[in-house]
Amino acid sequence: MSICNPCTPVVSLPVCTQQIIIGTIAQISTAVYVYLRNVTLDKTTRIAGVTSDGAGLVTINTTTTKQLFNVGHSYELWITLQNSTNIEEKINFTIGSTSQDCVALRFTPVLDEDLDNLSAATQTLALQ
Repeated sequence: MSICNPCTPVVSLPVCTQQIIIGTIAQISTAVYVYLRNVTLDKTTRIAGVTSDGAGLVTINTTTTKQLFNVGHSYELWITLQNSTNIEEKINFTIGSTSQDCVALRFTPVLDEDLDNLSAATQTLALQ
């Protein structure tokens, strides 16, 4: 965390990621919303259709949301329960052994020898 961004920083992810494993919540098999705020553009997107698994693990499928990720932009990501009436009712999630209610992330290009974006299957958020 910093004064400028109250969210916990995580390691940058490849821009062409197919799935992002966010972390574990206390609620198992629960419908949640994942919010992705592009800080650079001040635009917040709600990702619906997400349910924690039987262990509380939250994963988003990014094949339909790739247009959300821009190299060089800063993002904040958080989770709310689907029945929450306020997007600021963030719930804690655990990455490794650290619990937080928001992470700060960025996306980076990963290119092949022809300078085309390489697709990365699944990425797991990791703290910096």
